[in-house]
Amino acid sequence: MHDGKCKISDFGLSVDANSRCVGRVGKDYYMAPEVVAGEEYDPVKADVWSLGIMWFVMLTGSSLVPLASVQEKAFVGLMRCGVAAVFKSWKYDDKLSPGVIDLISCMLEVDPAERIALEDILTHSCLKGEDAC
Repeated sequence: MHDGKCKISDFGLSVDANSRCVGRVGKDYYMAPEVVAGEEYDPVKADVWSLGIMWFVMLTGSSLVPLASVQEKAFVGLMRCGVAAVFKSWKYDDKLSPGVIDLISCMLEVDPAERIALEDILTHSCLKGEDAC
């Protein structure tokens, strides 16, 4: 915390943002599905997933899934129903604004090609004050 601003960083696993990566890195519950699957992945898209998981944990006090793998029942449910359904089943849908739920849903899109881009997070209505976070 510096000047009232919280900054999150861990440069131990940092890579060039323009590179493609292979290999599992990080804690299981923060790893993007494509990282868990051992596929070549875009590290920025994987970081968007991890940031979405961090925000989910901060809002709910719980991790979303133990591991983003089709071997995990909770992850299969997430793939089928989406994050908004998780918030609803956990009774958080009335505690969070639709904008927050939408942004986290976009960040936790299982398909990295469909996942929100990092630069689009900053212009999302939730963070622009158009929808109270």
